[in-house]
Amino acid sequence: SAVVESAGVLGAFVLDRDTVRFVELAIGERKGGNVAVERGLEPGQTVLLEPPASLKSGDRVRKASN
Repeated sequence: SAVVESAGVLGAFVLDRDTVRFVELAIGERKGGNVAVERGLEPGQTVLLEPPASLKSGDRVRKASN
């Protein structure tokens, strides 16, 4: 649910303090609704799940409390 298409490019939105940044992903095997991300994400990055279609790189966001 984190992998989205923006301007014809597959990627994900990652949280960088209080803004989001779209990063292009290299996608590998797809199985059972999951995908293998081969390139584009770093360990420890926070990825937005189900981002709204209106979200753009550089938009400010607020992290929800649990």
